[in-house]
Amino acid sequence: MDQVIPNLWVGDFTAALNTELLDTHGIKYVLSAIGGFEVDKKFIHHECDLLDTEYSDLFVFLPRAVLFIEDALKRGEGVLVHCHAGMSRSASIAAAYLMKSQDMNLAAAVDLMQKARPIIQPNKGFLRQLEIFRSASYQISPSYQPTRKYFMKRSVIDIIATVETPSPEEKSPQPRRLEFD
Repeated sequence: MDQVIPNLWVGDFTAALNTELLDTHGIKYVLSAIGGFEVDKKFIHHECDLLDTEYSDLFVFLPRAVLFIEDALKRGEGVLVHCHAGMSRSASIAAAYLMKSQDMNLAAAVDLMQKARPIIQPNKGFLRQLEIFRSASYQISPSYQPTRKYFMKRSVIDIIATVETPSPEEKSPQPRRLEFD
């Protein structure tokens, strides 16, 4: 677990389970960037059921996650943002907060975090979404063209992923037709 800026910590799941460590650093808020994770009831907890894949939808979680961090820091409380390893999901959420609150670009936010926690490495999909989040003035709006374009691309990828692929027994792939209602 490493402190990125005063009272903002990024770490892994073992840090989130270490009540003594959290108490020592004045952490009262815990943001879990993994689903199904429970922390001691004495902590204020927010969960983002986020997978660490290039196609995971970080956008869905950013507005509330950033507000959760803002609330903790405005109250002068420590907040831990964690995921499994403290490398990608937690770093991406912390980067979104830093970009918005400190008016940083993505590279500066990642650089700042890597100075505190060298293992930080958000995945490519999260980096793309963070760039769009910043360019959209930290709003997730379908009226903003880059956001709309991102979601359209995601929809196409989802459709393609559901199209059945040919079995090894097939000599040549058969053309498939997608039908839309």
